[in-house]
Amino acid sequence: MKLPHPVRFVLLVLSLFFHSSLAHATCPAPVLQQLEGIRFTWQSAWDAEFARCQRLGNDDVCGHLPGPFRVVQGPASAWLAWRYCDPIVTNGGLCRDGTGHEMGCVCPSGSTLSPLTNSCVAALPGGGLADGSDPNHWEEAACAVGNPTLAGLGVKVHREGIYVADFASALVFDLHYRSRHSARALLPPGSWLHSYSARLHIGPSDVHALGPDGHVLRFIPGAAANTWASTESADTLKRIAASDPDAVSWELHRQQDDSRETYDHNGKLLKITARNGWASRLVYDDAGRLQAVYNAFRRQLRLQYDANGWLAAITTPDANVTRLSHDPQGNLLAITWPDGNVKRYHYEDSRFPRALTGITDETGQRIGSYTYDAQGRVIETQRAGGVDRLQFSYGQDASGAPQTTITDFGSGAPSSRTHRFALQGRVLRPAGASAPCPLCGNTAQAIAYDSVGRKLREVQHDGSVVFHQYNARGQETERASFPASFASASTRPALSHASAVTTTEWHGTWNLPTRVAEPGRISTYAYSASGVTAHTTQATSDLTGAAGFNAAPSGALQRTETLYSAQSLPQRISEFSDGVLGQRWDYGYSPQGDLVSVTDAMAPSQSATLEHDGNGRLSRLIASNGAQASFTANSRGQMTAAYTPGGNITYVHDARNLINEIRFSDGRWVRYSYSPAQQLIEIRDSSGLVEQIASSDTEGLDPQRLMQRVAQWLSDRGDRIAQMLLPPVHANPVLVLVPAGVVLGIMSVAEANRLNAAGIPGSNAAGCGANCQGGAGQSASASGSIPSVAGIGWLTQVGIVLSGQSQASSVPSPPTYDKAGLLVSPQSCVPPPGNCTPNDHRQLQDQVDQWCKAVPRACRAGMVRSELNERLENGRACGTARDKLNKKCFAGGDADHRNEAAKAWKAVANCESILSKLP
Repeated sequence: MKLPHPVRFVLLVLSLFFHSSLAHATCPAPVLQQLEGIRFTWQSAWDAEFARCQRLGNDDVCGHLPGPFRVVQGPASAWLAWRYCDPIVTNGGLCRDGTGHEMGCVCPSGSTLSPLTNSCVAALPGGGLADGSDPNHWEEAACAVGNPTLAGLGVKVHREGIYVADFASALVFDLHYRSRHSARALLPPGSWLHSYSARLHIGPSDVHALGPDGHVLRFIPGAAANTWASTESADTLKRIAASDPDAVSWELHRQQDDSRETYDHNGKLLKITARNGWASRLVYDDAGRLQAVYNAFRRQLRLQYDANGWLAAITTPDANVTRLSHDPQGNLLAITWPDGNVKRYHYEDSRFPRALTGITDETGQRIGSYTYDAQGRVIETQRAGGVDRLQFSYGQDASGAPQTTITDFGSGAPSSRTHRFALQGRVLRPAGASAPCPLCGNTAQAIAYDSVGRKLREVQHDGSVVFHQYNARGQETERASFPASFASASTRPALSHASAVTTTEWHGTWNLPTRVAEPGRISTYAYSASGVTAHTTQATSDLTGAAGFNAAPSGALQRTETLYSAQSLPQRISEFSDGVLGQRWDYGYSPQGDLVSVTDAMAPSQSATLEHDGNGRLSRLIASNGAQASFTANSRGQMTAAYTPGGNITYVHDARNLINEIRFSDGRWVRYSYSPAQQLIEIRDSSGLVEQIASSDTEGLDPQRLMQRVAQWLSDRGDRIAQMLLPPVHANPVLVLVPAGVVLGIMSVAEANRLNAAGIPGSNAAGCGANCQGGAGQSASASGSIPSVAGIGWLTQVGIVLSGQSQASSVPSPPTYDKAGLLVSPQSCVPPPGNCTPNDHRQLQDQVDQWCKAVPRACRAGMVRSELNERLENGRACGTARDKLNKKCFAGGDADHRNEAAKAWKAVANCESILSKLP
């Protein structure tokens, strides 16, 4: 650019400004100044080509200096060159001058304009900026909220479950969507990934590990040769050298579950090995596309592709095929399930052609809608009919830290909460929320982290404060909650003041707890490479957990021991009470890892052989006493029928694979109702019992979780419902039923598998923001012993069906029933909290107090129908609450607790009788 004024050294101008205080031939360091409400930065000539500063004319843009400039009137009538950039940087890297005129933001080679500081900062070799300010390289370590969205970055995420196996060394296939990926993922916006999409992007100075859900971890060289570490996670990476470059491989250790992922020299995933040695192997075609996944027992998933190379079909081990259709850009348009029903996906924003804007379910009902702002961030999500509607507004707090205001329209009057975030390196973590919001996530009021992203302190919305402590491996060793009077404490107060404390000791090698002390209970765990070998539970008199492992014992010590086969499958399970053997089962398996035999070792005559379908689900049981039971499933894995000696059960599902009705062979039934948004809203049965579900939970969107909810509902109603649904033993002694020892053996192995797969119960410490995505802090429930054991849900369902009609084993003694036909605990008096923790017992007792003591239940002749109906519903709620308490905490109910439940149901019967006589 031609300068209208002679070029002079800015040094002369600056010397006038500083009254000759700068006599040396250097320019002043950049200093942020505020002039007329607009941010400017003193410009030093850091570029070697312009070692001497230049004096420029009025209104002239400094074309020779790096960056956009305006010339403004300086002190003492001197013209000074000021580097200028408006605090608001628009998309595309444009700056504005004071009049709103846009100009390009140009920085010197090797640096980029920071959107946080509006100054040029060094660009890092691995991508991003030295001050961590480039959102394109951020990863959000927070739980998704709403339907669902990562609220810090405004990214829409979605998981679509395609297949979950019911056999050992499970094969799982999920689809994962993100409306935007980190630049480190090297993926276009809106890419769909799946369970085996993980890969490594190997660079000269760092390695980026892409997870199956799109989350990316960065690794840099570690202290030892061929080792790589991450400041964003406790995961580690190892390069396995070889003389042939093509033989070099990489091994990624996932701390959460101690699994190992093996990659080739190009970063392609080859194998996933579980802690117990079970390995899933991936096979690719000549084009490098994933062709098949084999589990440790040689069962397989097969994949096919369309002409454009997009995934077109997944074939499961039983030969069922799920088909996918894509447009040429790779947008997933539809999933056609094996039963022919179709689920559709929409991309209706012309600005962002890969942005998911909605989903239509298999009945043609649109169940989700999502909208985006000009930067591609989610600004609104909602389910059908406006259910769970949330709006998102993005900004910064006074310190410049990111924050998002979430407005909830789903709970009546709109209410807004501001969620704050803290940027640590390239990881965005939740820092607090202005108010609680169930739909918006369970973020605390304020959260403090250490330098590697582990939670140190949380202030809850009720004022209580939680402190966390960790060992050198990043595993939580103590979580202590204190009342609101300690909210201002910056360091953990004495435990004597705590309201609840959980203390955890960890295995020296694996990410598994060995001892957990919590309120009212101490649990211990021992392991082999196959899984949990011993688990003890000791009730204590320590109601807060502050005494830790020194708490005084209360009651019997319960211990379960498990021996494993060479296949790492449970072969023998033994249960002890205070060291006395009470029950033992032996198990046999097929070469495919399917459970084929169960024997009650305490009563060897009680045994059964088991058969399975192509997906490893138990399909037929033949007991040693001649009793038989069989079970069927639909093509999407849900139980459709159970044929048992005590009666047959049919499960009816709709096109969405949601359960609509359970029918019993004697005409009784249980029915389930849903909103258009697929939320479970009501359960009712043929006895007249009704439960209204007022919850924002989303069981209806996940068939497996829904079935668990259904089973829980049946269980929570106590033995009254169980006896209603299936004929009780004492009512028909002629029936030849499945022996109780076999049924208990099935449920015991299901529990052993659940414990190995799901982790250790009762010690979840990290919560959202620490272990949802890439969090470095790990809690005792963050991992299980074997992450890939399946058959849990199916075996549990089978056990629930059979347990209501099983014959009693010689060990233990047969059950007894009270006059109401309800199961009575073997103990005549069980002191609270019984088999529950004090906290669990308190919550259940609160429900009893609410429905049995705080509302009217007694019906009398002469009352009007509306009053009788109200008291009838109150009575049913009371009986249900008492049954739930008895079932959970008192082994069905000791004499005292059982009598109270019987009285509650007697009052219900009285109300029903009076109502039946009204005209």
